[in-house]
Amino acid sequence: MAQQLKRVLIVNDDSAQRGRIQAIVEGLCDVTAPDTLNESLACLKEVRDDSSAFDLVILDHLFEFWAPREPPRTGQEVLQMWLRAAGSRCRTPVLVVTNFPNEDLLAGVARPEGVYIEHFGDLSPERLYQAVESLLGLV
Repeated sequence: MAQQLKRVLIVNDDSAQRGRIQAIVEGLCDVTAPDTLNESLACLKEVRDDSSAFDLVILDHLFEFWAPREPPRTGQEVLQMWLRAAGSRCRTPVLVVTNFPNEDLLAGVARPEGVYIEHFGDLSPERLYQAVESLLGLV
């Protein structure tokens, strides 16, 4: 019997970035990469309510292309929602990625257990693949 692929949710408002991430990891896992904020929020709610819904969330730090008017407007606000709902730990590992390696911007990002932050500008395709492979427990 074939082993079932791990499920990964990619939440990224930049369609080109979302596509690059998906192309890098999709042979490794079953990828869900919603195109809209509403679709993404539905998937994020599923993750929050059922930690087995996805095995990993790759979360953009800022949602500036979607330009939401209400929270969550950023990956940070998503993490804050989860922490309120689930306590001090994200039960599903979260890899926060950003195009903007700005330490001041990232200084306030909650880093509870299970949350990993990577600067995408510094994140080669190989390094992203290895991070996902590791977080999914495939190595």
